[in-house]
Amino acid sequence: MNKLNKRILLPKNLKGMTLVCVEVGKNIDTAVVSS
Repeated sequence: MNKLNKRILLPKNLKGMTLVCVEVGKNIDTAVVSS
């Protein structure tokens, strides 16, 4: 979680940020589906 926060706080690489957002979105979708 700490690494993720650091990535969000340092949005130097927009592509990297997008990938992080997509991964977070997938995790949220998975959590919603499983619950």
